Amino acid sequence: MVFLSCAMFGLLVGVRFGVLEVFNLNNHLHIQGAPIPLVVFLLEDTHWVDFVKPKSITYICALANVLFPVAAFAVPLRILSANKGGHAVPQS
Repeated sequence: MVFLSCAMFGLLVGVRFGVLEVFNLNNHLHIQGAPIPLVVFLLEDTHWVDFVKPKSITYICALANVLFPVAAFAVPLRILSANKGGHAVPQS
């Protein structure tokens, strides 16, 4: 149950920050998505120019952005629970 809760929390964090959030790095540079930017916005003179990846690459990056927090929250918990579970390692 705790593993599922951590995985769901990681999924929510991944969708929020990995796909939906726009990060203002400075007054001239904004990115959408983290840790892999999906779109980069650059202020040139008085207008914003957006740099967008091809759709297929954007989908792969968005999936990676969503799954990264799931792995960051859930995998260490799974490893810890496996180590404390007392499962015997078969010996030959």
